[in-house]
Amino acid sequence: MIASDLLIGGYNLEEEIDLRPYVEAIVKRWYWVVGTAVLAAVVAFIISSLLPPTYEATALVVVTEPSQLVRFEAGFDAIQEIVPRPLRAYPELSLSDELLQTVLTEVQPVLPKEMTLDQLRGTLSAESGGDPSLIRLIVQYSNPETTALIANTWAKWFVQKANEIYGSTNDNQLASFEAQVKQISGELEEAGAALIEFQARNRLDIVSNELFALQTTRSTLLAKRVTVNLLLQDIAGLIELLSAQSGNSVNLADQLTALFLQVSAFYEPAQGSSNPVFLQINGDAAVLTTASRREQIALLNDLETTLITRLAKLDNEVDMLEPQILLLQTEREVFVVEQNQLNRERDTAQEAYLALARRVEEERITAQDVTEGVRLASQAAVPKNPMGSRRLLITMGGIVLQGFLAVTVILFMTWWRIYKTQELTSLSE
Repeated sequence: MIASDLLIGGYNLEEEIDLRPYVEAIVKRWYWVVGTAVLAAVVAFIISSLLPPTYEATALVVVTEPSQLVRFEAGFDAIQEIVPRPLRAYPELSLSDELLQTVLTEVQPVLPKEMTLDQLRGTLSAESGGDPSLIRLIVQYSNPETTALIANTWAKWFVQKANEIYGSTNDNQLASFEAQVKQISGELEEAGAALIEFQARNRLDIVSNELFALQTTRSTLLAKRVTVNLLLQDIAGLIELLSAQSGNSVNLADQLTALFLQVSAFYEPAQGSSNPVFLQINGDAAVLTTASRREQIALLNDLETTLITRLAKLDNEVDMLEPQILLLQTEREVFVVEQNQLNRERDTAQEAYLALARRVEEERITAQDVTEGVRLASQAAVPKNPMGSRRLLITMGGIVLQGFLAVTVILFMTWWRIYKTQELTSLSE
């Protein structure tokens, strides 16, 4: 008995369910359960015997990793550095519509009747083996030769599809890299020809030399201008000194200073030379320039006028050089920019060409590694005997199903009888 609490209108009612009548009914009518089960087994066995035999063929596909990865820049990478393949995705990929349509197109001519894509998929199953890298491609069909043919065709196209998707080297990929190398090679030749054509009109060195010469000349003129200004200051100082003296005579020291200023004003050492001026004076010399103070001042004034004229000429020459220098600087930068651009284009094309050329060689070497990628491990053989477990499975299924139905009917009839009895009892009371 089973006691259950029911909540009705705020009150708890206890109801006892007696299972003994149901058990007794099943035991009492056991022959119905056994008899219908045996009858169902016989019917299921007859039906399964009338069905055409089903054959099963299995092709094995294995997924392997490369033992080394070829890279010219970094040598050979260790296997631990290679990204592992998505092994769990392969069984689902093997049942993709595109792959199965390719298989169906190839095997359709040998099939006894037209088969749809869904019908083909119903005969196929893919599963991983004890190791995820081993994949079983299983086919169940009514003809043994056709079963093996479908399994082997399926395995062949699956290997090709998996290698294309997950990066294994193929002829199309290698041809694509070779086409890119050919294109980059043409670009490299064009960049080299453009650079050669530029060198035929390149005046960069000529302009640079002219610019250097003008800049050197300007620096020399600026240095002379500084020298003239210093001489003018010295001459003015000497004139002031002589003007402050009394008498008309000039001592030997002042004459020597005036002589040195005059020599410095007209003496130009050779370019790049720094040799000083040496004056040799006899010991009995009494007059170096002039002994008259008035004449000495007049000489210094004339020298000052000459230097002022020279200074103006130097300023004019410096001003004339400036636009020429600016023009040459502009012309030089034009050549520099164009040359740098052409060199960059040539270098970029060369780097791209070398990189692609190395990649082509890597792909060629990798293509020779037959141990890498998805490979057909074993083709399916033509099955000799049909699947024997199918008939037994159908028979056992019929027994279990019919037994369950028989027990259900007995329980329902017993419940209905008990229910009617209780209803009549309640009416009589």
